Amino acid sequence: MTLEDRVAFREALLEHRPEEEWKQYRPQHQTVYHGTFALGGREVSGTELIREYAQRFPADREYSDRGTLNRMLSECEVPQFSFTDSDVMRGFLLSSRSPVQWSKYQPSYHTFWTLDFKHMGIDMKGQMLLYNLFVELENQRNGTFYAFVDYTPERNPEMYKKVQATRSGAFIAKAFEIAGLTVKSKSILQEDLTPERLREILLTRRTEEEWENWQGGHADFKSTWFDLEGYRNFAGASLRRRYQELRGKDRSIKDLFSEAGIKVGSNPELLRKTLEDRFERFYGVFDNPAELRSLFLGIMPEEEWAKPQQYSPLRKQKLAISDERSVSIHTLLHLFSIYKYNAEQETIDTYIDFNKAQSEEHKGLIQSNKKALGELLDFAGLEYKFIPDITEVDLHDPTVLRRMLFHATLEGETLPHNELKNAGIQQFRKARFRDPATGVDIAGQSLMIYFSALYYVKEHHEVGLDEAANALHKGKSNSAVMNEILGKAGF
Repeated sequence: MTLEDRVAFREALLEHRPEEEWKQYRPQHQTVYHGTFALGGREVSGTELIREYAQRFPADREYSDRGTLNRMLSECEVPQFSFTDSDVMRGFLLSSRSPVQWSKYQPSYHTFWTLDFKHMGIDMKGQMLLYNLFVELENQRNGTFYAFVDYTPERNPEMYKKVQATRSGAFIAKAFEIAGLTVKSKSILQEDLTPERLREILLTRRTEEEWENWQGGHADFKSTWFDLEGYRNFAGASLRRRYQELRGKDRSIKDLFSEAGIKVGSNPELLRKTLEDRFERFYGVFDNPAELRSLFLGIMPEEEWAKPQQYSPLRKQKLAISDERSVSIHTLLHLFSIYKYNAEQETIDTYIDFNKAQSEEHKGLIQSNKKALGELLDFAGLEYKFIPDITEVDLHDPTVLRRMLFHATLEGETLPHNELKNAGIQQFRKARFRDPATGVDIAGQSLMIYFSALYYVKEHHEVGLDEAANALHKGKSNSAVMNEILGKAGF
């Protein structure tokens, strides 16, 4: 049907309120329903006007009375108040904050929906402002005339689900876009990071000179915050993530700065100072015997250090170098090896760090053994004793063997030497033998293997006892070896 078919309804609407007023007026529906309209020479109420229109010009779907009023105004070409009008939306938004204040705002449903807005005599919460805008945008997209009441859960639960789209930051940003206002709605994760754009972003945080003098590291950059107009605040970690998405996972933060044409942390004097501070932080403890002594006494008191200690468990003990940092004795010995190397260098420029010390170029430099620990304990002024490793004891020495056999146990019980002479091979293997003079404690099975492997070592000086016994399997564990041990010990 044409507008001519609706002339009577158009005239009724315009006689009730002029075009300009309809455009500035958001219908107070009860006022409209109970208002009086002149329709074709007779007076009707607003409700009657709406329902008669619906009867004479049926819709292709069901609308509420408010929705039908929207349809009637639109089809009769009467201007309507609209939340999609840029002036209207701008008026509402500026009633709460200034453009400058909004430019610092990061759209969030939880902060926006409780805000109060007032424009053209209409008071409204942010939540309802978004709901009404959503309904109008949906009408424009689908050629429909729904009112918000048509989206309520009581009237249409399925349509109500669509309103949840207003909860996104992107939809809130749409309201500001309509109003021509800037908010921080863009994401750096969608940015096309050209070299020029990278440079622009980095220089919003620091000047080129400040970046050159910057002493931060990888972790510091990742936690650096950027505040760009129109963009949600983001950390350096997000910038790096987007950069790697575009350039490849192997690209570093240093590459990012290089592409932007910025020399980060390149001031020679500061680089040297940073290096000096770093080496002082990691290796300064080796310059102070009192500090080193204090660290070792944090593990056990002085009198305990003087007692024989087993090296293997000891190297796993942790030392609290600072409130934030603890290292094992094993790691401390690694650092000590590096410290000794650096102490021999003429300048800090030839110092090496932990990673470089483990390179092929410096193979064998790092030492983590009893000798190195002894050197540190000597420097700290502590008396100490280490229980020898089985490979450090002369197992062919009759005196050593005799001491061990006189201190034998089997399943926790003392094994007298007179019983040991008559023990079978299985009992001998299970028994444990301890030398009180050195602290060595070993099972009979291992004692026989190392004892017999020692013959091979004496013939092949380039081979260590541990290698001969375990890698080359030159040791035996049988009755013949047991009897030889007993005989050598004078049993």
